[in-house]
Amino acid sequence: EACDDDDLDAGDGCGPTCAVEAGYSCAGAPSMCSTTCGDGIIAGAEACDDDDLDAGDGCGPTCAIEAGFSCAGAPSVCATTCGDGIIAGAEVCDDDNAASSDGCSAACAIELGWQCAGSPSACSTICGDGLKLGGEACDDGDKAPLDGCSAACTTETGWQCVGSPSICSTICGDGIKLPPEACDDGNPTAGDGCTPSCFIEPGYQCAGSPSMCAGICGDGAMVANEGCDDGDNSPLDGCNAICMVEAGWQCAGSPSACSAICGDGTKVGPETCDDGGTAAGDGCNPACLIEVGWQCSGVPSACSTICGDGILRGAEACDDGDTAGSDGCGPTCIVEAGWQCAGSPSACSAICGDGIKVGPEACDDGGTAAADGCSPACSIEMGWQCSGSPSACSAICGDGILLGGEACDDGDTAGLDGCGPTCIVEAGWQCSGSPSACSAICGDEIVVGSEVCDGMNLGGQTCLTVGFDAGPLACKADCTFDTSNCLTFEDCNDGVDNDNDAIADCADPDCAADPICSSGNEAVCNNFDDEDSDGLTDCEDPSSCKSLAICAPGNTPVGGPCDVPHDCVSSTQTPVCIDAATQGFPGGYCSSFCSSSPGCGAGALCMPVIDIASDAGLCLDTCTSSANCRAGYVCSDFGYTSKVCWPDQPFTCGDDELTKPPAEPYYMIVFDTSGSTLTALGTANSCGFAATRNGHARCGVRQAVQAYQWKYNFGLASFAVTQSSCSGACFSNCQLNCFQAELTTTGMCVGCGAKPGNASTRAGANIVVPMRVDKIPAAADNVPQILSWMDNNCTGSTELFAQGNAPLNGALRDMYRYFSSSWIDTNGVPLSSPLTSVALGEKPCRPVEVILLIDGGDTCDLPSDAVAAAAALYAGFTKDGITWSVKTHVIDFGNAGVEADQIAAAGGTGSAQHVTTDAQIAQAIGNILKGGPYPSEACDGLDNNCNGCVDEGGCP
Repeated sequence: EACDDDDLDAGDGCGPTCAVEAGYSCAGAPSMCSTTCGDGIIAGAEACDDDDLDAGDGCGPTCAIEAGFSCAGAPSVCATTCGDGIIAGAEVCDDDNAASSDGCSAACAIELGWQCAGSPSACSTICGDGLKLGGEACDDGDKAPLDGCSAACTTETGWQCVGSPSICSTICGDGIKLPPEACDDGNPTAGDGCTPSCFIEPGYQCAGSPSMCAGICGDGAMVANEGCDDGDNSPLDGCNAICMVEAGWQCAGSPSACSAICGDGTKVGPETCDDGGTAAGDGCNPACLIEVGWQCSGVPSACSTICGDGILRGAEACDDGDTAGSDGCGPTCIVEAGWQCAGSPSACSAICGDGIKVGPEACDDGGTAAADGCSPACSIEMGWQCSGSPSACSAICGDGILLGGEACDDGDTAGLDGCGPTCIVEAGWQCSGSPSACSAICGDEIVVGSEVCDGMNLGGQTCLTVGFDAGPLACKADCTFDTSNCLTFEDCNDGVDNDNDAIADCADPDCAADPICSSGNEAVCNNFDDEDSDGLTDCEDPSSCKSLAICAPGNTPVGGPCDVPHDCVSSTQTPVCIDAATQGFPGGYCSSFCSSSPGCGAGALCMPVIDIASDAGLCLDTCTSSANCRAGYVCSDFGYTSKVCWPDQPFTCGDDELTKPPAEPYYMIVFDTSGSTLTALGTANSCGFAATRNGHARCGVRQAVQAYQWKYNFGLASFAVTQSSCSGACFSNCQLNCFQAELTTTGMCVGCGAKPGNASTRAGANIVVPMRVDKIPAAADNVPQILSWMDNNCTGSTELFAQGNAPLNGALRDMYRYFSSSWIDTNGVPLSSPLTSVALGEKPCRPVEVILLIDGGDTCDLPSDAVAAAAALYAGFTKDGITWSVKTHVIDFGNAGVEADQIAAAGGTGSAQHVTTDAQIAQAIGNILKGGPYPSEACDGLDNNCNGCVDEGGCP
C-alpha cells in the first residue's frame, strides 16, 4: 500500500486500492493526503492546476482560480475574464462590460483616445488628443481656451466645432463677437455694417458684443444710417458732424457733394442771400448771390436796394451815389421835392420856378419872372433878399439900393436917421436918392436927428433937466434950445455955491424933502425885494430884521405845503419853496427865487435846497426821466414826494444828506415765451390781449411795471429765440429765429439755446431790454422800451411771443453770466453787467433778483438742472470786489407745479406763487416788491436805506 487513509473513497488522495491518486501526496498511517498544487493535475479541492505555483497567471499558488480569470483542463489553462470588472492578467482595463467604444475594449484593452483607471475600470476620453470620443463635444488636439473647444472638450459659447480632431470656427450672426470676427451684430444680414461673415463693411465702425455698427461720419463713405458723408466732420458745409444734411442744403453721392438749396429761404454756405425764391431782379439772383446794387440780410433774406451806390435798382426813383440828402436824391433814393433826376448814377438838378428852394437855388418864388427878387435862373437879384420855400423876396433894407417897395434906403438899418430899419421914411424926416440922403424937417414939431427941440416940442426937457433950477425953456428956429429965460439956484447940501449967493447949503439940512436922502429907511422883511437900496434882500439885510421870527426857518417838512421859503424846514442851509408851475415848462416846478418869472404859480411844495448861487432863479421841472430835463439837470425824486429836474451835481454824505438817493433794486424779469403759453384760458384780461396764458402774462407784467417803475429798476428777458417779419397785427406773420450759437452747438433750432457742453453751459435767454443802471446822472429810462414788448403791437417785431421750448436752466444760467460778467447777444456782442465797483458808486446793499415767470417745466434739460442753476445764482459770485447773492422768485402761471417750487426754494425765495389771470400775475409781482426795498435810516451805525450814508437823519 502506498497509502491508507482509513477509507476506500476515491478522489481524496488515497484511492480504493490504497494507491496515491494522481495529483496527491500522502504520508503517515492512516495517510494524510493532500493535493500537489503545481503538478498540472487537478485533484481534490483544486479549482485549477496550471503545473506551476505562480501567482497572477490565473491559477494561484493554492490552485485556486484567481479573480478575473477562468481556468480549464489539467494542467489548467487560465485566461482572464474580460468584462467582469476585474483587471487580471494581460488586461489593462476591465470596465465590467464587454462593450467596445466606451474606453475599454471587448478585449480589455484601452481604446485609442481614452484613459482608464481602477478595477472595475472607469474610462474617460483624453481631452486634447485630437480624438473626439465619448461625451466630448469637440477635441481640437489641445487644451487651450478661447479657440472654440475648451480644456474640457466642450464647445465654447459662440463657436461651432466639427470633425476629429475638431475644427472650430466662430458662429457669425449669433451676436457674440469672437476672434477672428471683426464684428457680430446678431444677424447674417449685409448692408448693416457687419457682413454675413462678420467683417466690418466699408464706411462703418462697429463696437461691442453684440456689435453696434454705425456709419463712420466723415470718412466720405455714405452708408445706411447716414444722411450724407462729405469726408469731414465740419459743420456749416451741408453735412454736419453727425452726417445729417443741414438745413438749407442738399447732398448726394459718396463721398457726399453738398450744395446750398437756393430759394428755400435759408442762407448757408456760399450763398450770399436766399430770399425764398429764385426770381431775378429782386436783389437775390437765381444762384443766391446778391445782385449788383442790392444788399440782403436775415434768414430768409430781405433784400433792399443799396441807396447811394450810384446804381438805379428796384423801387429806387434815383441813386446819385451818396445818401447825403438835399442834393436831389434823398437818403432813401426818392427824388426830393423840387428836383428832377435822371440816369444811373442819377444826375439831379433843381426845378427852378416850382416854388421849392433846393440845391444851388438861392431862391425859388414859384415863377420865372425877373425883377421880383428871384431871377429866372433862381438866383437872388441885386438889392433883394429872399427866404422861405416858395421864396418870399423883399428889397434889402440898408444896402443903399432903393427898389421894390422901399420908400428910402440910406445904406443902414440903424433907425432914427431918417430912414427906418424897414426903409420907411421916419416921421420928422425927408429922404431922396439911392442910396437915400435923409434930413430932419425942422418946424414940424417932431424932434429927430440933431434936433434937440422942434417948435413947441421940447423933447420933455425943462430948465431943470438942462442944468438950471427954474424958468421957462424955449426952442429956436434952428431947433436948438433957447435957455435965455432959465434960472440957477443953490443945490442942497453939496457944499457948493450954485446960486451965486456964496452960501454952500440950503434950507433942507436933513434932506427930508429930497428923495435921494432916504437911504436910511429900513427894508421890508421877507419879501425878497431890496427896498433900502443897500443891494441886499430882506432877511439877508444886516438890520434888525434878522431878529424877527418871520426870518427863521419854518417847520413844514419836505413835500409839505408852503407859501414862502421860510415855511420850510432847514437846519444848515436856506430852505427853498418850490412853486407848482402854471405855464412855461409844462407841469414844472419853479423856485420861489424866480417868483416873478413866467411859469411860476401858487400851490408850492417844500423841497430840500441845492444851495448854489448860479441856480438861484432857475426853474426846476417835473419829469419822468432825465430826457425831460434841460442840459445840466437830472430827473429824480431822491426819495421824496415829487420828481423834479435837479441840477446835476455829485452828492456826498457831507452835503444835505436827505437829498442823497438810495440804491434802487435790480429786478430782471425772465418771461416764458415757450409755445405752451398759447394755451387758451376761459377769461379775458384787462388789457384786451388774447385770452391765453401769454396774453394774461403780458398784461399782468405790464401793469406791475407801470405801477412800480418809480422805485425799482427792471430789465426784461425772453427765452433764447427772436422773431422777425412781424406785422403790426400780432403775431400773424412773425417768424421764429434761433440764435446761431444754438444751431452751431446743437444742430437744431427748437428754442432751447446754445449748449456747447453739458447742461451747465446751456445759454437759454434773450435779454431784450437791459437793466436800467442806477447812477447819477441816471441812465435813460428803459420802462417805455419794456412796455413796448407787452403792448400788443408787433411793429418792429417787439412783442413777447409764444414759440419754441422752455430752457429754464439755460435762462437762469444766462442771468448768472449777465450779472457776474456779461451776456452775448444775437449778434455776438457782449452786454456788460449792470453791477460795478464801490469806486464807481455801486452799493453792495442793493438787492439784485430774478423774477422767473413760467407756465411749465424745463423742456430742454432735466428739472434738476434748472434747480441747480437757481442755486448757483443764490450761492452768488464776486464781481469787482463785491460778493452778490441773486435770489430767484418764481411765478407759475400754468402748470409747472412742484418744479416751480423746487426752483424757488433753491433760489432762496421759499416757494413759487401759482396764479392764472393777469390780475393775479400783477399781484404776485407786487407781493415780491411790496413794502419797499429798504427800512428807514436808524441811529445804529449802518446804512439802513442803502444810499451810501450812515445814520443820516437818524441820530439826534
